[in-house]
Amino acid sequence: MIYKYTSCKRVIAKVFTDLDLQEDPHRVLDFVEWIGTALKMIGAFPAMVTKTLGKEGYPLLTIDEYQAKLPSDLHTINQVAFARDPNGPFFAMRYATGSFSSNHVVTNAPDPTTDANRTQPNSENNTIFSYDWFYNIQGGYIKTNLREGNLMISYQAIPVDEDGFPLVPDDESFLEALYWYINMKLLYPEFRSGRVRDAIYYDAKSSWNYYRKQAYGNAMMPDGDQLESIKNVWNKLIPEINANRTFFSTIGQQELFYNKNWK
Repeated sequence: MIYKYTSCKRVIAKVFTDLDLQEDPHRVLDFVEWIGTALKMIGAFPAMVTKTLGKEGYPLLTIDEYQAKLPSDLHTINQVAFARDPNGPFFAMRYATGSFSSNHVVTNAPDPTTDANRTQPNSENNTIFSYDWFYNIQGGYIKTNLREGNLMISYQAIPVDEDGFPLVPDDESFLEALYWYINMKLLYPEFRSGRVRDAIYYDAKSSWNYYRKQAYGNAMMPDGDQLESIKNVWNKLIPEINANRTFFSTIGQQELFYNKNWK
């Protein structure tokens, strides 16, 4: 579990110290890029921060002709909700399926929270298309089956500091993993040219692989409260098959049963 973040400058300082680099110009911007790459390669979602368009000062996305441009810092989408009015109400969308109608025009779709009239025939070619509200992602844009409206998107992004440098988890395994990734990248040209022995480069590579897995494990390990929610998810007789419609807000609640004969 990740609770705190620290500047990637701390990792860069460790590189300078441990490798005994002098205060001459070095590839600091390359270090920053490698740190961002290493964080993505570790692949632990708690190392990211969750942002919600429409909350905490982030504006909603406005659909224009069935599409909207995604934010530049987006890494992974958690969920998408749609509303005709910016003030809501918002309804959950699903990712598009279907071979021929991934962006079928639906101008008067019914309330997606009901199960009535979920599919209707297309009079033009006698095919079936869905009345659900859905989207897909293409080339940095989110494309919907609605011409206009507003999108609230929960997504994950790499956190950055005031200088635009990545923030990294304040965890020793992450710091070591990022250090060894930079070390490996610095050694690779030397290894290719034969200026360093194979064992030196492969030591850095194996250290990166070791700490990368350890960092992933540390980030993904749930704490006590998270374990309680996981327990509640697994110990249910009736699964919440429509949890997407409530934005998964109740999926971690304990299931309660009442005896109807109780007085």
